[in-house]
Amino acid sequence: MKFKNLVLLLCLFVTLGKAQSLNRIANDLDVVIDSYGSLSPFSEVIRRESISLDFLEILEKSGGRLPDSIDPWLLIESAQYLMDSLFYKLFYHLDFLNHRPEDVLNIQPTLVSSDGRFYQYSFDENTGGSYRSQIVYYHYRAADGSVINSVNESDENSVLANDGYYEIHNLPDSLGQPRYLLSGGVFGCNTCLQEYLDLLRYDTKEKHFVSDFSLSIADRGFGSLINIQADADTNITVNYFYSDLNEGCDCESEELVEYYQQKCFQLYRYKNFNFHLAESRSWYGENILEDE
Repeated sequence: MKFKNLVLLLCLFVTLGKAQSLNRIANDLDVVIDSYGSLSPFSEVIRRESISLDFLEILEKSGGRLPDSIDPWLLIESAQYLMDSLFYKLFYHLDFLNHRPEDVLNIQPTLVSSDGRFYQYSFDENTGGSYRSQIVYYHYRAADGSVINSVNESDENSVLANDGYYEIHNLPDSLGQPRYLLSGGVFGCNTCLQEYLDLLRYDTKEKHFVSDFSLSIADRGFGSLINIQADADTNITVNYFYSDLNEGCDCESEELVEYYQQKCFQLYRYKNFNFHLAESRSWYGENILEDE
């Protein structure tokens, strides 16, 4: 992480030079993000003349003239470094806090809390493999005027998920400390899914997020391992099968687990500003060897 931060700072020093206007930063970031979305690691060599003029200008301003034939990986990595440096500039620009983020960028955040304070921008890391990791940028504006920024894992002490979230709920707070329930997931292979959930509290004294509760489960499937019922009584339900990616749940018989699919269920209820296990049970399904 320290090396990555150093690279980011060097990149900022070289590519940014003097301070730029907020509009210029936002326009450049929109161009880079739009061009990044069209790049693929599976592409053939990319010709210089096929790159949009706006993107080409930003690339060559930061790294010099590109060759006539360019490896797609070089363009992907260059775009990622530009996104890191431009999001950093955007988040720390003195004028940024005078505007709503969605009014500054054409690209809209992938996640916004209902109180309008928590923002997430996330993009596929474009690795070309079955592991669908994300590039994630977080921006939080606390009621006390404090700001939390996280630029693509730049904060090694952050409790925010490296691969981002796809759902957020505001929960009742205590002593003016906002709580957010966030859930996300990432595919580690074509059928390997990890889903996770974090209950984060903004600590008004320490000026950072604290994790009060978290869950993580891996299984072979295509989603819905962790489900949130967000209403007057917020509940979390967890449903998964015993597999080589997890340890199952309270097995009474190893022989049963070997020959039958074990199904696991857990229910957590929100009470006294945290989640508590209210129910846990398991049962066995069809004989997994009967077709052999």
